[in-house]
Amino acid sequence: MPDVTWVDDAKPVRLFQVGVRLSAHFYDAMAKTASAKVGRSPSHIEELNKRWLMLSGDQTIPEYEETLQKELFPLAGEAVFDHIRAELAKPFPYDQKLVQINRAALDAARRCIKSWGGAKAERRLKQLKLLPLHLESIDDKHTQFSFERTENRILVRPGLPEILLRECMILEFSLFHEYLSHAFPAWSKDVEPISEGWLFALEFEWFESQYTPDDIDLLTTVWHRRLEPERRSFWVGRWLLNRCKSRECVAKFLLEWVADWNAIKEDDSLDLLSQLLGMRAKTGHRLGRKLSPKQLKILEMLDKTFCGPCAKGAWNIAYIKDELESVLHLYGRR
Repeated sequence: MPDVTWVDDAKPVRLFQVGVRLSAHFYDAMAKTASAKVGRSPSHIEELNKRWLMLSGDQTIPEYEETLQKELFPLAGEAVFDHIRAELAKPFPYDQKLVQINRAALDAARRCIKSWGGAKAERRLKQLKLLPLHLESIDDKHTQFSFERTENRILVRPGLPEILLRECMILEFSLFHEYLSHAFPAWSKDVEPISEGWLFALEFEWFESQYTPDDIDLLTTVWHRRLEPERRSFWVGRWLLNRCKSRECVAKFLLEWVADWNAIKEDDSLDLLSQLLGMRAKTGHRLGRKLSPKQLKILEMLDKTFCGPCAKGAWNIAYIKDELESVLHLYGRR
């Protein structure tokens, strides 16, 4: 199977190719001008996006790129945009760049799992390979990404131009998410609160530790809409990750859990998922009031069950479930 497959040549697909190229030139320009102390700022992205939105009509890729060169001409003299204009006049290896970004996303997922996972995650990691990209158009505003388990590939469906450039700028993270949240877990079907909530929270923590504040701001802007279906689970994930002072125990637990998913009774895993969602609802809101003894008991038990086994990297899901159930009885559960 080819590394990159273009199913059609519709306008969104052509604009996606241009967006990937423009993003690549932008990041290259920022790296090139770093020694000259030309700081990247949101205004650079805003200015570039303003020119991007000037693209109109149903044009060929070379025509779109020629239009961009003209739109960038009024910014002549600014090193970042001079570099982009010069590069747009040269040939560009679209497929090669996508493969490069895809490989960078896989490498980031591997680094994250090796840094934060345990023995089970390490074993599962051996099965995580570079996946081919399958690109096709879709009649939707937003670009869609999905790991197609049966075909063992990542499907990318570019959306409309309004936010497409920004989506191309964080393409590496979007593919990183597909690898870590969908291809890595050892389940046959995604568990959405975990894949789109808790694991995304873990990925966001990783991103914050590896990238710049401007990158994080861009990511937050683009992914705000994608968080909506599992926003509650995402915040539960962030809450859990921050339970540990070292911020390592819950991250390791999550990666070990999903890496060994098919070896655990699914009912136990789903019960634990439900318990943790409920615990966040009972203890997660603290503004304007102190925690009650019941809430403190829950947090104490969470610390014990997640941080206690962390040194050995071995968590027993059934045991954790039973331990957490014992404190949930304080709220009259069952």
